[in-house]
Amino acid sequence: MYQTEQGVGGKSALLKCLFEGISDGLSVLDTELTIVRANTWMETMYAKDAPLEGKKCYDVYHKRDAPCPRCPFKTGQAHSEIVQNPSGHSPYAWIDLSAYPLRDDEGRIIGVIEHGKDITARKQAEAALMRSERELRVRNRIADIFLTAPDDELSAHIVRIVLEAMESNYGVFGYSAEDGSLACTSIKKIQRGSAQL
Repeated sequence: MYQTEQGVGGKSALLKCLFEGISDGLSVLDTELTIVRANTWMETMYAKDAPLEGKKCYDVYHKRDAPCPRCPFKTGQAHSEIVQNPSGHSPYAWIDLSAYPLRDDEGRIIGVIEHGKDITARKQAEAALMRSERELRVRNRIADIFLTAPDDELSAHIVRIVLEAMESNYGVFGYSAEDGSLACTSIKKIQRGSAQL
């Protein structure tokens, strides 16, 4: 360890290299939950609030007026949660934010270390998978109707599935009237119409 410290110019330089070298976000908070140090990753993700030093963590990271209920400084326990980054470079960024109590040699909490990891790509992949699975379920239900339902009931069953999938009482069957209001054809009319075909 001594050689490593000497190679980067001592303990202070080593800590700075570690703090900035990690590919995730790190910040250190004092006992008042004021950010006393934040690495470049945190400064970039929360650029609208930069510089972060001197600001309250709950204001910058959570857009709250008071400390979080499960703050490690209050509970003495580590805490993690996934938060949407409301102030970062992207309004759709998701961060896995963890906070750990920082203790002295006697076990007293003297601050908090916060760690942030950008999980936006993971959240987007999860959302895409959920959409894909939902679409597949709808397609399978419609395919099952074509295989099992009598011809005169096909349209009614398909309309019901489409409306359920769209979570709408009107779905694609609504349209704008000349006066700009929403006009909706009733499902009963559609079902009657399809039965006449």
